[in-house]
Amino acid sequence: MEENNQKTQERQKYTNRLFYFSFEILGYFAAPAIVSVLIGKYLKNNYELDIIIPLLVAAYILSWIVFAARYRALQKERPDNKENNTTTE
Repeated sequence: MEENNQKTQERQKYTNRLFYFSFEILGYFAAPAIVSVLIGKYLKNNYELDIIIPLLVAAYILSWIVFAARYRALQKERPDNKENNTTTE
């Protein structure tokens, strides 16, 4: 019974991490996009360089790289992950 309760608590903890991870994802994609647009507008206004689109593409690629790395780290923390199980079932 206690082991079942512990597994339930681990799953709840993981569910909470996933909930907060959804907000992290928003930051991973929104922050680089906003910074890219601001830098692009600055460069366009001051130096006549129109590179907003390439900056957005670079921000998109960077966001996916960061997201993939963070997702892999989160997957390793899964309660039902075979690597983390020390007991045999």
